[in-house]
Amino acid sequence: MKQLESKPQTKRERNISLFINSFGAVQETFLGKEFLHYKKGNLICLALFSEKGFKPEFVYSFATSETYNEFLTEKKKAIRNAYYRNVKMLNDYDLKKAEIQKGSILYSSWGYEQTNIDFYLVLDRKNDFITIQEIGQIKTFQSSDSGTCIPDASNLIGEPFKKKISKYASVKFASFKSGYLCDNTPKHFSSYH
Repeated sequence: MKQLESKPQTKRERNISLFINSFGAVQETFLGKEFLHYKKGNLICLALFSEKGFKPEFVYSFATSETYNEFLTEKKKAIRNAYYRNVKMLNDYDLKKAEIQKGSILYSSWGYEQTNIDFYLVLDRKNDFITIQEIGQIKTFQSSDSGTCIPDASNLIGEPFKKKISKYASVKFASFKSGYLCDNTPKHFSSYH
C-alpha cells in the first residue's frame, strides 16, 4: 500500500509555525485570518496573518490585557464587518450574473480622452460562458462631439465570440475594457478632435 506524501509547507504555513515554535503562540482561525496570541516578557503579543499573505499583516504588543482585549475585540469586529460586506457583495453579483441571459445586451464604456461605448448582444449562455456579438448603436448628438447612444440589435458587427462572465458580473474584453449588463438607459459618449 502506497503511503500518502505530505505536501510541503507554504511560506505562510512556515512563518505561522515559526511564531508557534519560537514564542509558544496559540493559533486562532477567525473568518479566514490567523491570529497568533503569545507573550514576550511582560508584553502580550498578537500577530495576524491574512488568508493569502505569507508575512504577518501586523505584529503588536500590549502592556495590559485590557488594551489587548479591547484591540482584539475591535479588530475582530472590523474583520467580521468586512467579511459580511464581501459576502453580500458577492451575492449581489451572483444575482446580477443570473440576469445575463440570451437576448441580454452588454455595454462597455472606455477611452482616455474620449468616452467610447460598445454594445454586445448575448446570443447564448452555458454556465458562466456566453456567446456574444457586437451590435451597432443609435446616437443622439448633444453637441458636435458628444451625446448619448442606445443599442441597435438589428445591426450586427463582426463575428460572434465567446467570453466568460466574471464573479463580478462583468466580461473582460481587454485590459482597458470590460462589459456590463445594459440597464436600458442611454449611455453618454464623447469624441476628441
